Amino acid sequence: KGQKDSCAAPGQLVWDGEWVPCLTMRECLERYAGDVDFLCGTNLGEADVTAGTSFAGKGKIRTKEEFDSLFREILGDRYEDFPALVQGEEKSLWKTARELASMGLCKTGRTNFSRNLMVDRVFGMQRKERGAKGRVYAYLFTRVLPCRREDYGTDRDPERVMVYHSSELFYVFASLRDGVPPVRPWQPEDFDLAEKLSSYWANFINTGNPNGNDLPDWPQAGDDYGWMRLDVCLKGEKGLNSTLEKRTAEFVRGEYFAGPSHGK
Repeated sequence: KGQKDSCAAPGQLVWDGEWVPCLTMRECLERYAGDVDFLCGTNLGEADVTAGTSFAGKGKIRTKEEFDSLFREILGDRYEDFPALVQGEEKSLWKTARELASMGLCKTGRTNFSRNLMVDRVFGMQRKERGAKGRVYAYLFTRVLPCRREDYGTDRDPERVMVYHSSELFYVFASLRDGVPPVRPWQPEDFDLAEKLSSYWANFINTGNPNGNDLPDWPQAGDDYGWMRLDVCLKGEKGLNSTLEKRTAEFVRGEYFAGPSHGK
């Protein structure tokens, strides 16, 4: 065993009070977790699009000028063809920015390392490239939870919270309860989705693979950047199928994986 955490240098990894003798998380994963399977993902809108930028803490992006300035700051030299890849009406710019952040276009500040779909996809690809036997299954949960009419305009308004952090847990644990206050107006499709997601998670816990039980196929992240969109319509995706996806992957590799201290 390693030394106690009091002996660990800043930035070194500690696990259950013990110092792990690796300089980076990447090294630790490669040395000790090569055979471990991962299921990881995020929810649409929970990444912090302004983290690490001059817009941090200033609230919503409201104008096209602010939108362009924000992503010019995030992307740097990669910004040149970005405006042609993203189009949206001014009233939806903040929502568009948050969606782009969840897909991967956000800096490393705050919790974005774990709230970034492309990080998980690149993680799976890099593990495969490095010969790890463990599988990686990435997801983006996009089901906006149903809410009551009186919730609109409040802190529970979907326009404000989008698909908020941990909202997939209602479905993963199949804990939807009809008629139990304070109840959400769950729809039949929500109960169906809960049955499927809880089955995916149970399969992964049992076998390290979420697939089975005649569920729609969930591709591995190491299989051409595979990932799963978790919503009423479940859809597995592979490949970098648009210029925007390719640019996002390039950005994430440079922002999150290039330095010696980075790497999932």
